[in-house]
Amino acid sequence: MAIERPKNWKTLTTVLILSSAIAGIGAVYLPLIVFYALELGAPLPIATAAIMAYPTIVALILVFPLSIYADRSGKRLEIMVIAMVVGIVTHLLLLVRSVPVFILSRLLAGLLFAVGPIGTFIYANIVPPERLGTILALSVGTMTLASGLFQVFSGAIFTALGGRYDMLFYLAAIGGFIALLMVIPVYMKIWRLAHIRLPGMKFSDIATVLKTKTIYWVGISICIYLIGWNLMYPTLSYVVRELYQAPIEIATALFGAASLMLGLGTYIWGPILDEWGGKKTLTFALLASAITTFIMYFALASLWGYVVFFMMLTVFGVAGAPGVSYIAVRSVRPELITVAVSVPWIFVCIASILGGFLSGAFLELVGLHSTVLIAAIVELIGAMMMTRLPKI
Repeated sequence: MAIERPKNWKTLTTVLILSSAIAGIGAVYLPLIVFYALELGAPLPIATAAIMAYPTIVALILVFPLSIYADRSGKRLEIMVIAMVVGIVTHLLLLVRSVPVFILSRLLAGLLFAVGPIGTFIYANIVPPERLGTILALSVGTMTLASGLFQVFSGAIFTALGGRYDMLFYLAAIGGFIALLMVIPVYMKIWRLAHIRLPGMKFSDIATVLKTKTIYWVGISICIYLIGWNLMYPTLSYVVRELYQAPIEIATALFGAASLMLGLGTYIWGPILDEWGGKKTLTFALLASAITTFIMYFALASLWGYVVFFMMLTVFGVAGAPGVSYIAVRSVRPELITVAVSVPWIFVCIASILGGFLSGAFLELVGLHSTVLIAAIVELIGAMMMTRLPKI
């Protein structure tokens, strides 16, 4: 399938990346979401699942049907717009102070997760192949950095507003609306390119992609690694606030700082991917992350030991975000790109769901030290599996 990419691809991708930065304001309340759920009466495992587990349940269900429908119909841009509108609605649903509605809101947020592979396809058809790793990293990294910046100040904003969650929810909705207005002109410019139909795409293509060893192996490997990482991430602000007795402003700021590390790490690893390739980058980064987690175990007596090492392991581990997509895109023929990117996403979803529920349960049952040690072992297994990838 020959693709004629637009000459002004730099301008188009710049606007898309900037819109993702504005959309990052939607995460402004994320460091407080566990505390909000606990205030509504939810138990800790249910509360920690709100960060990643609930959204990824929906993503797990929808990612393949949406990706395949997008390829058959060509309606990728319409799907992306609908997902952004639903994202705005999810922020407003949180205004209803009810545990069932709270869970519904977080479940619906998974639609934005599910359209990730469609967004990757759009970038892959705009950006020259030799620059794809860098652009994917810039896109993910910019949104993550923006989210982190808003999260850093979420506790201070929350306190300044007299402990009002509703103002944070309104702020998130406004950010999503502005981002939507920004992408529409770009989508109009790439309308014909993005509406490429792939009539041969069918569910059997999933089996074809799964027969590609590189695809399923990188998916299983990143899943195992992320189960370990997700044993720690959803409880970060809770641990800082409740176990280390830090003020809410510090707890949310450190949660936001972790998001900043995710964004910073993505910027770092994008160009490295283009230079080193997928296997070398992922193996090095995930092994470094697992080793750092082991070191963190011995520093848990101090809040800052816990925080500094968590930030370090996160910078290493986030190489998986652009790295998995990078490998998937290069492992199949062009018409299978969307499904190829979707398969590792399924494994990422599984890790987020398991980790989201297990993080709170492990913290209650075995405590922080044992949870961190278990996480380090699981991360190491996933990292070692990356050594079996072919050189890509």
